[in-house]
Amino acid sequence: MTHTVYFGLGSNLGDREKYLRAAILCLNSLLGPISGLSLFRETKAVGYESQNTYLNAVVSIDTEIELRKCFDIIQGLERELGRVRDPQGPRYQDRTIDIDILFYDSEVYSDAELTVPHPRIAERKFVLEPLCDINPDFIHPTLKLKLSDLLYRLEN
Repeated sequence: MTHTVYFGLGSNLGDREKYLRAAILCLNSLLGPISGLSLFRETKAVGYESQNTYLNAVVSIDTEIELRKCFDIIQGLERELGRVRDPQGPRYQDRTIDIDILFYDSEVYSDAELTVPHPRIAERKFVLEPLCDINPDFIHPTLKLKLSDLLYRLEN
């Protein structure tokens, strides 16, 4: 069975565009064909102070790989692309690459490591704008609103 997965990508260290493009190519290679790619957008850090601005994007991929396996793959991919997670450090910190699963079809899933849909989609313009580039009419499975309506609410 084929699933559509939406991934949020962000980078604010080094050659940000290179890291985003590398992540997109690797996701395509490891998970399946790209079905949508947003514009790249430059944004300020959210949740912490940083001198480095982010480059953000969203990519959708059609895959036959199950959700938890997708999560394991992107965790490994982040490490390969130089992401360092300091368990003693602050929750939010600068990074070469951040890859989040935003949606996995319209499934709702939660465990200690992973929550899908991503719990902060509705409050993040840097996620909603690129999601709307790809599929503005997608209905958020728990909020029951179109992504374009969530973006409108955030902007107004």
